[in-house]
Amino acid sequence: MAEESKEPKPRRIQKTDLKTQVETELLHFIKQMDLSVNNKLPREEELSKMLGVSRITLRSVLDDLSAKGMIFRRHGKGTFINNSFFEMKASFNPVMHFVDMITSSGYTPRVEMIHHDIIKADRDVAVHLEMAEGGLVLICDKIFYADHQICAVTRDYIPFSYLNGVDMAELDNFVESVFYFMYKATGKKLEWDKVELNAVYSKDVELLNGLLERFHLPPKAFLLLKAMNYDEDGTAAVYTWEYVDTSILKYSQIRKRLLHYEDI
Repeated sequence: MAEESKEPKPRRIQKTDLKTQVETELLHFIKQMDLSVNNKLPREEELSKMLGVSRITLRSVLDDLSAKGMIFRRHGKGTFINNSFFEMKASFNPVMHFVDMITSSGYTPRVEMIHHDIIKADRDVAVHLEMAEGGLVLICDKIFYADHQICAVTRDYIPFSYLNGVDMAELDNFVESVFYFMYKATGKKLEWDKVELNAVYSKDVELLNGLLERFHLPPKAFLLLKAMNYDEDGTAAVYTWEYVDTSILKYSQIRKRLLHYEDI
């Protein structure tokens, strides 16, 4: 009797939420493959039969994955997996939680809540959270460690009205992420963010400067991500300042170039 092939096979789609399910199963299939040996996907006709979906649905998903830089097509040769995408430890899209990012970068994570309080929102915070200046916000400052090294410092601003009636004592049980605290408290999920990238020097930021001096560390540059986070209703829920030491946590991003070669 012939031996059963040990090549990975994608699972057949069982549910009706086709595009989401197909993408999930394709990514599951890709992660089982040994990309150092073969990074070519089966032909569309074969792959659609293996998944149990139409070629139209499959092609739509492949278009999405191509736009994200996960795969690329070679005319007349087939569809190939972009190995570089799956070698990245941390990317800007989709955004990873810091604990997961630290783990995927090969470190052991630890999180410390260093301060939380109820304060009045200044103009910048109020504008981003779409609230009145002087309104109450919960502020949370945390340190993220990678193998005992400070790799990120974050400051979260949350409208106190968003957390109306929530037991603040619960906050210390969700030190890894205020997002989980908010979901437990309100039942609302934070689904997307809008981020602005900056570079800062620790001596110019009171929070960073104080921490580095406390740990007797030399001043250094940090990547600052100012992120406005929105919940599933599109409500401005958390305004976050994330200071990242990119010598420890290295971001990468696959970007699809939009060039007008036809105009040359």
